Amino acid sequence: MKTIFSGIQPSGVITLGNYIGAIKQFIELQHDYDCYFCVVDQHAITVPQDRLELKKILKGWPHFILLLD
Repeated sequence: MKTIFSGIQPSGVITLGNYIGAIKQFIELQHDYDCYFCVVDQHAITVPQDRLELKKILKGWPHFILLLD
């Protein structure tokens, strides 16, 4: 079985665009591939961020992704 590795940059709150652009595909692909998905939190600091706000955002993303399937 082929393997897929992909990450999501948590630069803000989860949006419909995140769902349509990536997360929906993640759900569909995991049935046919060995999939590894992650939150690439270090990439979120490539742009100016409020430290406390980013911390709250980072805590929410993994929980959301785990609930999808």
